[in-house]
Amino acid sequence: MSTTITVDNGNTNPHIGIFEGSSLTETASFNDSESLNKLLKSHSEDNNIVKAIISNVGNSKRLNKKLSALGFEIESTFISDIRENDSFLGMPVFYSETLGDDRLCQAYFAWKMNSEGPTIVIDCGTFTTVDYITEEGFLGGYIFPGPQTYLSSFQKGAQLPVIDLQTSSRNERLDCKKVPQNTDSAILGSLSVFHQGVFTFINKKLDPKKVILTGGKASSLLPYFKRSTFEKSSLDHRPSFIHEALFQVLLDYENQ
Repeated sequence: MSTTITVDNGNTNPHIGIFEGSSLTETASFNDSESLNKLLKSHSEDNNIVKAIISNVGNSKRLNKKLSALGFEIESTFISDIRENDSFLGMPVFYSETLGDDRLCQAYFAWKMNSEGPTIVIDCGTFTTVDYITEEGFLGGYIFPGPQTYLSSFQKGAQLPVIDLQTSSRNERLDCKKVPQNTDSAILGSLSVFHQGVFTFINKKLDPKKVILTGGKASSLLPYFKRSTFEKSSLDHRPSFIHEALFQVLLDYENQ
């Protein structure tokens, strides 16, 4: 059975997906080459050639160094080599050439899935991107600070605390309905107001029928969705959506 890796070289945490045949079997960080080599060896069945599809919006030198450190011959296909300015594998793209590979691929996969009515893909990581897809193609989107990026902006104040979104006790304060009564909850409360405003805007401006939520910080947004006016049945939380999308892109590119 053939092994394919999908590489998402993002702004902060590059990671890969490992596909056996057409099934995603595992995802892993792309930071530790030694561990990744062991992982690939366990999947490759002594085959030293691995096919790869690569989305690159991060550090290219870092990416090339990591690829060269793998003990395999990598047959690489880069998204940047197959994209066009106004279309992508048959999907019309109403966006400039500054569009990131990851957003392009995820929009394509949402378009390929052909769900009824407009779809938005919300990718929550270092930044939160909101992309709008209809049967007409990829119509555009928005970029907002990711939750931790938003919180980190308060570090510019000398007397303000550094807040880590992963701290469970502070996460619990995020859902508190009363007016904040200390600095930590005041900052986290502002994050809640920020997200509620974003969701209200999305609902009124885009009126999506389906929402696909993905990205490394996606779970931190789920409480806001539960309190928002989005229909619960329209929400699809898919942590590995970028890897599913990249694999579909590779299949369609090879079969065109």
